[in-house]
Amino acid sequence: MPAKKRKKRALRRAFLTKGTQKTAFKILILVVLVVGAVLLALPRIQGPTIGGYTLSFGGYNLPLTGDGNGRSLDFSRFHKDLSLGGGNRVFIKVEVSQIENPTERSETLLAVKDGLIRRLNILGVSDFSVSTTTRDEEHFVTFDFSHIINFEKIASVLGQTGELELKELKEESGEEWVLGDEESMTKVYNNPTVWQETEITEEDLFGISIVDIRPNEGDATLETAQIMFYFSPEGQEKFKEITKRNPEKPLGFFLDESFNPIAMPVITKEMSENIPGNPVVTGAFPVGFAQNLVAVLNSGGLPAHVRFSHQEEIPPAFGEDFAWRGLIAFGVGFSLVAVFMVFIFGWLGVVVDLILVFFVALVLALFKVLNMVLNLPVLLGGMLSLFLLLKAFVSVLYDNKFGISVGKPKRVSRALGFDNNFAVVRTNFLLIVGACFVLFVLPILVVSTDFVIGLGIGTLVGLFVFLVLGRAYVRNV
Repeated sequence: MPAKKRKKRALRRAFLTKGTQKTAFKILILVVLVVGAVLLALPRIQGPTIGGYTLSFGGYNLPLTGDGNGRSLDFSRFHKDLSLGGGNRVFIKVEVSQIENPTERSETLLAVKDGLIRRLNILGVSDFSVSTTTRDEEHFVTFDFSHIINFEKIASVLGQTGELELKELKEESGEEWVLGDEESMTKVYNNPTVWQETEITEEDLFGISIVDIRPNEGDATLETAQIMFYFSPEGQEKFKEITKRNPEKPLGFFLDESFNPIAMPVITKEMSENIPGNPVVTGAFPVGFAQNLVAVLNSGGLPAHVRFSHQEEIPPAFGEDFAWRGLIAFGVGFSLVAVFMVFIFGWLGVVVDLILVFFVALVLALFKVLNMVLNLPVLLGGMLSLFLLLKAFVSVLYDNKFGISVGKPKRVSRALGFDNNFAVVRTNFLLIVGACFVLFVLPILVVSTDFVIGLGIGTLVGLFVFLVLGRAYVRNV
């Protein structure tokens, strides 16, 4: 063989080896991406214990700041709704037994239920169901919440009637109060007999709002809220008169005939001479308590007294094993599709299978970090976006296969297959995202908003995966 020909063949082998190494490196990067996305999507899995250290996989909580107190990307768990994860049933007892007329009793129960729903709406709680029930001649409003809801916070908000009273010290109690003396403050705080009602009524109070949040003077890691009370014009005049006759004395804010005041601000001499109509109470309210108080008082008074009775665990509406059966069904279906892709398209089918696994894991990880509540419509929307991405890749691979069958080089055929479908796929995905946005802003009753959100997020991720990974691993591999 001539030396020139041997040299040309050696260069060709070197080129092929370099190209093969490049492809192998790109496939390795894809595998790393897939493994990383899967670990973010997985729940916490406890592994073996080695040398006293327990290995665990998945369910990560990645801090965004180094001080340990900042925000983080929480991939630790999925937030499932009542249908998939079950939850708690909260019983709020309503004192309506004294109402003898059944119609009036039912109307009172409904009014209480509406008032409690308004409280939850003010707090931004939406994932619940509500009903009224009677047990042993006792009447309840029941709320079903998923496990993601802060049960203690909800119970404290729902178990209050919302009657706020403003009281002042009795004249004969003046000897017990000494300005600036902590012992005197404690004695007055724990003695309800030293307080008397003022002329302020429920009709005088329009509502309250949080006007500022600042660190606690005693503990900088805690925050307290400043709350402004909004009075009617008549209520403002009453409040000014109350402050004028109580200089350097405390006022007590009592909620639902409580034993102790929820706040006991002291009226200074300067304030009593120039008090605003809508006062701001500072330093007395932890932020969580203040938020609950805003919800209770701004939702309006209830026509009957209520209190928290008890709570019960409720199973998932679709059954305890519905999620596992659905996961197994999805795994079997996905595996059959993956085998089909490998059988029809060979090693390119393997590449597309890895990209689809990455897509599924990335969508699930996004559902976690966005704190989305997983329910059936959200999952169906995500599955539909997976089908759209699969259809796009199948179209590309079939065009590639057709190009090879008519004698085009493999690299040219793959590039033409991707380029021929690129514009159509991009347009279709963007149209679906636009339709999801319109349906989210202008919801239609026959289309679930959760389904629209799941489809929209899945389609956006699918478009990213097709444009980036599809171009890198199908067109240019």
